[in-house]
Amino acid sequence: MRAALLRAREYMEGRLDPEKLDGEETLMLKTLSELLKGTVPAHIHTSNMPDEIFSVIRIVDEFKIRATMDHGFGSELVAERVAESKIPVIYGPMMMARKSSGLKYVSDKAPGILASRGVMTSIMTDHPVIPEKYLRLSAVAAVKNGMEPTEALKAITVNPAQAIGIGERLGSIELGKDADLVILSDMPLKVRSAVEMVLVNGEVVNQKQ
Repeated sequence: MRAALLRAREYMEGRLDPEKLDGEETLMLKTLSELLKGTVPAHIHTSNMPDEIFSVIRIVDEFKIRATMDHGFGSELVAERVAESKIPVIYGPMMMARKSSGLKYVSDKAPGILASRGVMTSIMTDHPVIPEKYLRLSAVAAVKNGMEPTEALKAITVNPAQAIGIGERLGSIELGKDADLVILSDMPLKVRSAVEMVLVNGEVVNQKQ
């Protein structure tokens, strides 16, 4: 990853001969250049061990890029360092069997630990690994394993919106934001709560009869 970013920096600075680059590499370098300029964020997958997380922190610090750590398995073991880096963690999928060594660090306790240490924490299902309709259930599992309910609700609403750079439009109910809302019969993290109404751009598109 570092080598690719260094090459993209050379490309941005005009130190590479365009005639010697094939179409695929040119496209890659143009994309990475947008990352280096801060136009787009990087979603860096860290799923095997905490060592990966330290590598991500070093790269983000060196190149001053916007990034999220996706999956983040093992991040709770180094939560203080992640909090210092201010890199958001999009954790998941949760509720998985540790059927391979690559899933050794999966923990339903991780989101709660990360949030309690000050990490901007989101929860994902990694659809289709866990179907996206179980996102609320994943948040419920996080609460059952120590996460504060308010933090769990933020982890599936405002935090992911802010982490991927669309927080000015989505993620919370505020004046001027997109009025995409789901109204439930009870607190969203109660398993028995049912969807009563769905609004898109302020218009009702589905309503329980």
